[in-house]
Amino acid sequence: MTSSRPAIATHLIKDSARSAVFAAARGLKLSCTHIASTSNLFDAIRSSAIGILVMELDDPALETLAIQEQLRVEASPISCVYLSSNAMLETVVHVMQRGAISVLSLSSSSVQIVEALKQAESVFDRRNAWLTMALDANQKLSVLTDRQRLVLERILVGQTNKLIGTELHVSIKTIEKHRQIIHEKTRTRTFPDLVRLHTIANLPLDAAFGFQSCSGTLKKLHSDMSISPPARILES
Repeated sequence: MTSSRPAIATHLIKDSARSAVFAAARGLKLSCTHIASTSNLFDAIRSSAIGILVMELDDPALETLAIQEQLRVEASPISCVYLSSNAMLETVVHVMQRGAISVLSLSSSSVQIVEALKQAESVFDRRNAWLTMALDANQKLSVLTDRQRLVLERILVGQTNKLIGTELHVSIKTIEKHRQIIHEKTRTRTFPDLVRLHTIANLPLDAAFGFQSCSGTLKKLHSDMSISPPARILES
């Protein structure tokens, strides 16, 4: 994941539509490339700074839908923008619910395409930050030993050192040492820090992709912990 501006890739798209997307990208000073082969698409995505993927959504759209689903499976922050001339409403709803940024008509104006790409860049940045935060939290917790995890579980429910020691059949000093090591390994300083880290690590990664996932939980986290919620979906 990178902090630089994302690149745009087009795929499964007609020449005229591709030209319009490239023109909009130039206006936004975003690099743009066309990937013709589906077999090369994911290799290109994994090895480059692509953050926005523009495809057509004309039915039947099985290949396009499979690509978007694979991006979700891989927890990729990439924003999908679609151009369509005959997509059925249920297909549009399907991709929007799974995190697509916009579904535009193939006859959309250059202004509309530019606005969709601007929104896609903003969404990518927020998804990227969200996923980075979640993966970082999981990485910090993954270094704990089984015994340290047992101690952490009890810390998080508010047990005292004495009670934890009694349950695990060790001294209070041993528990104090475990707590110290847990803070060092997770790079936390306080109890609220541990709670926040554990909460972030246990949220589903797909919470970053659409309004379906964990909206209530994320709004509460946003107000309680100043964590940015997942990006809104641009309705077109």
